[in-house]
Amino acid sequence: MARYIRGQMKIQQMAFMLMAVVLFFLLVVLFYMAFQSRNMGQKAEELRETKANTVALMLSRTPEFSCGDFCIDTDRLMVLMSRENYNNFWAVSKIKVVELYPRDGLVECTMQNYPNCDVYSVYDKNKKGSSTENYITLCRRENLDGGFVNICRLGKIIVGFESI
Repeated sequence: MARYIRGQMKIQQMAFMLMAVVLFFLLVVLFYMAFQSRNMGQKAEELRETKANTVALMLSRTPEFSCGDFCIDTDRLMVLMSRENYNNFWAVSKIKVVELYPRDGLVECTMQNYPNCDVYSVYDKNKKGSSTENYITLCRRENLDGGFVNICRLGKIIVGFESI
């Protein structure tokens, strides 16, 4: 009878030990998942910033903006500012182009004051978030002395993205 009881005790000890090992690994998995979920928001924010950076780099090469390699045509910017067809096309919250040199001041561009302006607000959803910027060349064509001439200036493109 003592062997029988001793055998049952060993089986019971082994069952408790297996349950303890399973519970230990469950706790380890729970802590790992909690740690990963904490970093998920930060990783999503980094992905949005990377996407905005990529969009900022590639916008200067799209036919809607481009006048050559990494050059943005300000005449096309003025046309795009008046169109709402592109509002959800780029999947960002803001696209703004600012002329840096030579600067007349921070004058918002409209059809009435173009080309004597510095800030082209192409698209803005007015959402909270961060933005990224890249330097570009801003060019326009003007009729000087009976011929068309490219006038280029230094600028930057600002692309905004929503925060979580």
